[in-house]
Amino acid sequence: MACDDAVEWWYNEIKNYNYHNHKSMNEEQVGHFTQIVWRATSKVGMAFSTRTLNGITKVFAVARYSPARNFVWNDDWIQSYGSNVMPSKVLL
Repeated sequence: MACDDAVEWWYNEIKNYNYHNHKSMNEEQVGHFTQIVWRATSKVGMAFSTRTLNGITKVFAVARYSPARNFVWNDDWIQSYGSNVMPSKVLL
């Protein structure tokens, strides 16, 4: 696994994201996706680790974002998501 694999995996949560209410539309995860596309993010660091147990190897990927902002604890969360997680623009 490489960084681009992890980012693609997390970005695929886009299928669960509702741009109208800025929540998951099906109770599935969207936090990885929102942090990846968060407009204010300026730095990303990633690391990987593997673990083999009973012949099964698992890969763990972690990322740290700066500023870490996609988890908002106050009533301004809709405004924060609305201004930082925007629909992609399709160029024809």
